[in-house]
Amino acid sequence: MVTVTVSGNANVSYVMGHGLTVDGDHKVSPYSTITPHFPETELETVEKDQSLSIQERGAVSSMLPLRTFALRIETTEAGQELANKTWNAMWHFHLLSLSCGAPAIPLFCQSGDDDETVLAVTNRHLFFHPLETLQKTTEAQCDWAADKYSNFWELIKDDKFSRAMRYFGNSHYLPDLESRIMLLWAGVESLFNLDAEQSRRVALYAAILHDKPKEEKIAYAERVRKAYHVRSRIVHGSLLGSDDKKTAYADASEILARILSKCVALGRIPERKEYDQIASAQSIHT
Repeated sequence: MVTVTVSGNANVSYVMGHGLTVDGDHKVSPYSTITPHFPETELETVEKDQSLSIQERGAVSSMLPLRTFALRIETTEAGQELANKTWNAMWHFHLLSLSCGAPAIPLFCQSGDDDETVLAVTNRHLFFHPLETLQKTTEAQCDWAADKYSNFWELIKDDKFSRAMRYFGNSHYLPDLESRIMLLWAGVESLFNLDAEQSRRVALYAAILHDKPKEEKIAYAERVRKAYHVRSRIVHGSLLGSDDKKTAYADASEILARILSKCVALGRIPERKEYDQIASAQSIHT
């Protein structure tokens, strides 16, 4: 269970993050900013915070070296307003994941000053392996997140979208790659309203959402089809090598992130009949 606690005297909090790097400050929402700058947190500060349980103090201590960026939350009023907006900012990590096509993981939040520093774990997974690679965030990606913020916030109210978004976010914590791959593809299938293994439809629908020239769409459809085939092999018990599993995990993560980000750009989840109508409108020419 994640809870957000902030200093009653503060109107600024920082939610420390892992997975992304950023060169400068960029607005994500009217009250949140992604930044490479955040307060230094000493182990002594963690140990002094008696509001944390022993497990939480251990988790925050282990997270200190994982910090690669932060979301700075600013409000006009201290106390409850800051706590509410810091809580809402947990979803902003998902929005950043979509804009960058890579996991953006919340760690813990910090507010207050040297006299009263308040810490709170913002990840229900208290201990996890750090990501093997970090994603450098571009200015264009940050601008996309800010521009699509309203669309994203509306889509989060859609059960289908929020479920697929949670599948994407939770997949990166699972201990084995097979489970990650399965959960990511479950997210893809839920967005396309598929109730069975249909590799052709998955590839076709993904290609329709892929805003590239015809030749690139065709190549992308084939890539998605092959990636989905790996998912089917896992379902049926086939053994994969370590490199194959890493590739399948990266492919599934990128594909689901791309589909979710397209939904955000559209401001809605396309209906199944829309895909079929687009596909039916095409002809084979001599």
